[in-house]
Amino acid sequence: MTTVSEGYYLNGDVNTNIEYPLIYCKSSTSCSLTAIQNVGYYITLGSSGSTKVIFCKSTSSCESVSAGLIPTDCGSSKQAQIAVTSGDPDTVKLCTTSSATDEYQISGNGLTEDKSGIFYILSVTSANIDSFTTTRNIAVKVYREKSANTATITFLDIVKSECTTDNEIIQIKDNSPFYYCAGGIPIQMKNSGNAKFAIKKDDVYQIVSLSENKATYSKTGENQ
Repeated sequence: MTTVSEGYYLNGDVNTNIEYPLIYCKSSTSCSLTAIQNVGYYITLGSSGSTKVIFCKSTSSCESVSAGLIPTDCGSSKQAQIAVTSGDPDTVKLCTTSSATDEYQISGNGLTEDKSGIFYILSVTSANIDSFTTTRNIAVKVYREKSANTATITFLDIVKSECTTDNEIIQIKDNSPFYYCAGGIPIQMKNSGNAKFAIKKDDVYQIVSLSENKATYSKTGENQ
């Protein structure tokens, strides 16, 4: 009998896999159908090269990514892609520019802190993410709860006239600046002086740091 462990799995049931392309298992006895809200990577972390990556190119279509097609490091033309390096555990990184040295590490040896409040503004093209047909900037959300065996990196296409949810990134219109929502107020992300302030989220105060291309929030006393 195959043992099911925590992670994301493709839904093979033709009656439900359009509406729920994935199955998420919290444990061997707790699994649920999972709808996809955003295009992106759904990752089950592992060791010795066993990390599994599923890419959802739409809200109704997901597929496993062969290990041979996943870069082992960041570099030219890899912006907004992920890189996975075999280890104990495997190291998973988001490539944040086209430089091999610009990356954000999501998992790896000794890395257990919460990674559930990270946003990047990255340039995507059909050459690096085939869900996009034109070159454009888009908000990318990194989500991994502390010590969790799963992570997601999703591409947020949020054009709204106002903030409706705190701790989200919006654009007022296509190709406009990006804004971070805090207390119902849109705060423009820009490079002239990084903004840092505190907000209350889930009855816990969070420290928010903003720049033109990155937003992070963390519980008081935690580092990102």
